[in-house]
Amino acid sequence: MYRGTRLQRLEERRNVRRAILMILGSIALILFLIWAGIPVLARLAGLISDLTMTSKPVDRTDLIPPGPPQIRSDFTATNSRIMTLSGNAEPGTTVYLTHNEEAAGNVVTKEDGAFEIADLVLSEGQNIFFAVAFDQAGNQSQMSSAVEIYHSTKTPKLELESPTDRQEVKGKTGRVDVKGITDPGVRVTANERFIIVSEDGRFSGSIDLKEGENTIAVVAVDRAGNQAKNEVAVIYQP
Repeated sequence: MYRGTRLQRLEERRNVRRAILMILGSIALILFLIWAGIPVLARLAGLISDLTMTSKPVDRTDLIPPGPPQIRSDFTATNSRIMTLSGNAEPGTTVYLTHNEEAAGNVVTKEDGAFEIADLVLSEGQNIFFAVAFDQAGNQSQMSSAVEIYHSTKTPKLELESPTDRQEVKGKTGRVDVKGITDPGVRVTANERFIIVSEDGRFSGSIDLKEGENTIAVVAVDRAGNQAKNEVAVIYQP
């Protein structure tokens, strides 16, 4: 009887020690969570909440591809090396752009389907852009129509044959012929009046003169906006 009572007391002491250790461990865990764990858990809970609120469920049964994107530019030629392309596609799709058959960037369309891809670096000469769209289910659209942009920084040729500098013109007509050679497709003006340019780049026209010294400014501008200028003085004596 005495032996059994002693064993019971020993077992009770062990149970008390275990209980005390569990209480101390729980208190330590609570203090640790207050010090470090709760902010982490709060941030994690916030992140999960944000994802739940902002993400849309993906319909894996959607097998219908989006329509092809439409890309556009306000010009077809430029002397600027950097440009931006904009367009429209199905809202929420991801538009991938190619430039001369190389990847050039991607963007998710806005709620109205609009998109814009900036800081595109043009190559000298012709630049061809295509776009394709992917929806959230992974369906791919057909390729968009091509957008072609010509880029050049080269100054057009401008050789002025007539008039020559300090040329004198006499008579009652009071006109002088403007002739020369430029590159094909270039626009030529003389004192802001258009001069006819032939397919081979030769141009000719005439300018009215006033008595005395006249400044004739001939300007050649190519389709990219590059220009060459030549000024001569013509003296007219009626």
